Amino acid sequence: MELLAPAGSPEHLIAALDGGADAVYLGGKSFSARKFAGNFSPEEMQDAVRLAHTRGVAVYVTLDTLIGDIEMESLKEYLVFLSSINIDGLLIQDLGCIDLIKELAPNIPLHASTQMTVSNLAGVKFLESLGFKRVVLSRELSLTEIRNIVSSCSVEIEVFIHGALCVCYSGQCLMSSFSGGRSGNRGACAQPCRKPYELVDLSGQTINKEKGRYILSLKDLIGLDSVPQLLDAGVKSLKIEGRMKSPEYVYNTVSAYRKAIDAAEEGAVFKDHGKEVIRLKSEFNRGYTTGYLDDDISADMVTEFAPGNRGIEAGVVRNIHHDEFEFASAADIRRQSATGITFISNKRTIEFVPMKNVYRKGRGIYQVKTKIRPMTKGQVFWILDPEKKYLHIKGYGSKDINRCFFVCQAGQKCGINYS
Repeated sequence: MELLAPAGSPEHLIAALDGGADAVYLGGKSFSARKFAGNFSPEEMQDAVRLAHTRGVAVYVTLDTLIGDIEMESLKEYLVFLSSINIDGLLIQDLGCIDLIKELAPNIPLHASTQMTVSNLAGVKFLESLGFKRVVLSRELSLTEIRNIVSSCSVEIEVFIHGALCVCYSGQCLMSSFSGGRSGNRGACAQPCRKPYELVDLSGQTINKEKGRYILSLKDLIGLDSVPQLLDAGVKSLKIEGRMKSPEYVYNTVSAYRKAIDAAEEGAVFKDHGKEVIRLKSEFNRGYTTGYLDDDISADMVTEFAPGNRGIEAGVVRNIHHDEFEFASAADIRRQSATGITFISNKRTIEFVPMKNVYRKGRGIYQVKTKIRPMTKGQVFWILDPEKKYLHIKGYGSKDINRCFFVCQAGQKCGINYS
């Protein structure tokens, strides 16, 4: 089973390689559904492919936006370039590009992006008849539905295993386009689903005052426990979302799923499960859910509170005062392992307090200095300093990756420490 990692920039690429990815997906400066990621210039992309291939890692390029007629000449030039650099697959959304791709880049295998909203066997078989090698299924499918599709088709099936979820079906949301002129199908989603809304009844009365206003914001997907079932079902590739998250996120997430896949393939118990869940919670998350995979579609999938970084559950608020509050934690966290805490405010936002304003009063009891009032009996979360096996290489770009490629081939040190 392939572990597919996001590479939003050259820095993310090295983090993915170091974390143990079997393949990476990345975008160019145009035609990518992550317009605001770092992305890759032609030179950077060519260097990235060469570096990844020296590590035995496949590179898939995203062409997962809708293409306008006025862009066709630019697309032709881009396809000719992609055909020349030996990429391993091309993820596309726009069916209108297929003939052009087959004409100008017939050597590149076609992958159907999740933006195509392929949610049933008929859709998979249709794409199979068009010559697609792989189909990325919609994130809204359950394990049972995925298993049924895999068992009834010949193309490779790819499934999202971790990261952000959309409240709308992949590839079908026009909310950002309508509300702000930034289309998700053009790589520029403004994420209006992460904003607060009031839900009113027919008389105009607000009915979500107590439940929170973030009624369209879903929690993030965590599929660590589903790896064995997906392997058994015959899924070819597990995909991690996150081209716009940090290189540390990429490294830590890839590392966790690398261990889970290796254990599943060996038929062994995943002994580090608890440790890796903590690692995943130490990275940015809006709270986690397995909802779609487990076919447990409910209000529990919704964040309810402002969709900020949650962290690891620490405890609940008690004894609220004017400019401080206390919380009880089931387990003490050493000060050097945390950067601070987040808590749910009485306005249902998530607020951060640095560790210098968090004081240990007794075993499991902490005092937090803040003028922001927490929600009564609200949840508090530890924000841990992510494990830094992957050292920061922020600021390195194409020339450094190119230098790393050639120096590593010569068995020398390149000065970029990513081990």
